[in-house]
Amino acid sequence: QDEAVGVELGELGIFSTDGEGKRCFVDRKSDEEQPILYKTLSLSQLNLWHTCPIHGRHYILHPCSLTLHLRQNTTLDCTVHPQFSLSSSLTSLNFVVTRRQLLLSRSLTPPPQPRPLFPEHRPTTRPTKSPKLWWRYALISIGRLTRRRSWPAFISSLRTRSRYLSLYTRARYSTPGHPLSAKKDDYDYVPPSPPLPPGKQGV
Repeated sequence: QDEAVGVELGELGIFSTDGEGKRCFVDRKSDEEQPILYKTLSLSQLNLWHTCPIHGRHYILHPCSLTLHLRQNTTLDCTVHPQFSLSSSLTSLNFVVTRRQLLLSRSLTPPPQPRPLFPEHRPTTRPTKSPKLWWRYALISIGRLTRRRSWPAFISSLRTRSRYLSLYTRARYSTPGHPLSAKKDDYDYVPPSPPLPPGKQGV
């Protein structure tokens, strides 16, 4: 007998109820207004099991039952009752995984694919075709791992940061007389002062 994993569900039910939780039929086509609707979802004897030739059948998730109650307010006024209200009831929850079951789950799942280091700097060509780019990629990766960067990379990052702060400041405090554009004085841009209130302006 081979190993097997299975899921069992004793009963599944979705039905409408009244305010006391009793099953009822709701006619949505009738002219009578129904401001509050009640729905119930019931799961009974839900379990997850595993069988093996040596130990037989064991539960990973022991049988449990779950009940969800939904109350919907169909009116536009949500001051008294919220539009949706959800309550739940769970009898018990027992989850046990043995070492054998853990190894079986690992064998069923595909191994994670290795992610390249710093893919934004990784060349798209082969190392035999572009060895210079790959040497540059290796130096950048080592520098980022050891938190050491070359002076040209540091100066480039500093300029990019200054450029970003300048453009953000100009976009935040821009006025019709000072439109947002690329100029040489972007790094020295100072946001304009807010206008003074009437009666306190200088002469």
